[in-house]
Amino acid sequence: MKKVSNPLTIIGIFAGIAEVAGTIVLPNLNYELQTIFIYYVMLFPIFLVALFFIVLWKKPAVLYAPSDYNDEKYFVWLIQNKIADIVEEGEQKGEDPNETVKKIYNTAIQDVARIDFTDNNIISLLTEHPEGLTIREISEHFSVSRTSVRRKIAKLLDLEKIDRTLVQSEAANGVVRSLIRFKLKLQE
Repeated sequence: MKKVSNPLTIIGIFAGIAEVAGTIVLPNLNYELQTIFIYYVMLFPIFLVALFFIVLWKKPAVLYAPSDYNDEKYFVWLIQNKIADIVEEGEQKGEDPNETVKKIYNTAIQDVARIDFTDNNIISLLTEHPEGLTIREISEHFSVSRTSVRRKIAKLLDLEKIDRTLVQSEAANGVVRSLIRFKLKLQE
């Protein structure tokens, strides 16, 4: 089964389930409620479509994941436009430029960090850290989830580009714990 990652697909699934549920429930309602419920079943999809088009008109970029683009540079272009819009909005409101910069950082930096999260960038990061890095450290560096890091690491392990090593470390309280570090595979 294909993974559902597009918000548009999720909206469609939600609308379909609501319509099917409405159709199943309708015959079981008494006559007075059927009239009200019929209006709900007719108007809910119209409301949902109107809401969708409002979002599409105002913020079209939120309906697509970076993976929906053929080339990630188009996604980067959208983010750059979002930054330009925030700056322009701040200037119109007469905001302090420092506040505008903070707003830009808070709204866009996470998106940009996720774009940098590629196999080659993990390899570059591991090149800078010959002692190796844990999944948590890689996750924090790129500001992405540990699950995303695990997927990329699994791919790099399958391609035999990196190695996994078990490292023992002793904490201040004397407890010894094991960490799995990932390093670049030594070229032979």
